[in-house]
Amino acid sequence: MPKIMVVDDQKNVCDLLAYVFENEGYEIICETSSVIALERVIKEKPDCVLLDLVMPDMDGIEFLIRVRKEISDIKIIIMTAHGDYDNATKCKELGAYAYIPKPFDVDVVKATIRKCLGISEDKLII
Repeated sequence: MPKIMVVDDQKNVCDLLAYVFENEGYEIICETSSVIALERVIKEKPDCVLLDLVMPDMDGIEFLIRVRKEISDIKIIIMTAHGDYDNATKCKELGAYAYIPKPFDVDVVKATIRKCLGISEDKLII
């Protein structure tokens, strides 16, 4: 069962994504602190991370840089309400798999996760 980590300082975003992906059969880890999430991602090695770009304790770019030093192949999808071309470009250069603006469409996030994990529509985990 694929393991997804959701890192967002807004608990309601974590809860929504946990609900959506648990109902699809994924194992979900949620963290509202990027510092704690960094420790957990290195220890637990999820298949994919959904990461908010603007966090109070460590921003998504710093998180991405630190994760890349430890685990080069983990898929990280950036989510942000503060998106712009420069941030999107920097995240992609640092190895982000995708960049999703907030507010997001849950179906877009689900499709991005499936593509990221190589799960086709006919192989859904439900």
